[in-house]
Amino acid sequence: MARSFISINYKNRLIDLSLFPELSTPGINANMSIGPNSKVITGPSKACQRFLIVFLTKLGSDASRPTMGTRFPSMLQTGMIFISPGQVEQIFNVEALAAITYLRSLPDINTRSLDEIVTEVRLTNYSISRTLLTIEANVSFADGSTLPMVIPTTWQP
Repeated sequence: MARSFISINYKNRLIDLSLFPELSTPGINANMSIGPNSKVITGPSKACQRFLIVFLTKLGSDASRPTMGTRFPSMLQTGMIFISPGQVEQIFNVEALAAITYLRSLPDINTRSLDEIVTEVRLTNYSISRTLLTIEANVSFADGSTLPMVIPTTWQP
């Protein structure tokens, strides 16, 4: 079942601040911010944000949580993905699974609502343009719903 809305029912739920801007135009730089444009999120938006935070954190870079993160940022930073674009799907799938495994190992897993538990992130398309890698994926949740997600990333050679 495709999800066509974002949960706005915050009753009896923990909320997060949304750190990621609405990225409706791939390739346009947008800054994460906490301020007047911030909004609170829960449900699938919160789950996607948690996934992205882990997925885009360099594995081992957080001394207090050494198992948090993936190898994806390192591969992006070294340009490996741009040198071997044929490996994007394999790298993404392996590292997305690592991020999901980490999230499912957290102690709060049993207190999250089902629409806040990511079960799968499947690559549906990607494009490489010079130093921009845009990933399109479908995110599946434990409640059986899905949500499309676009992840624009850049490489600075």
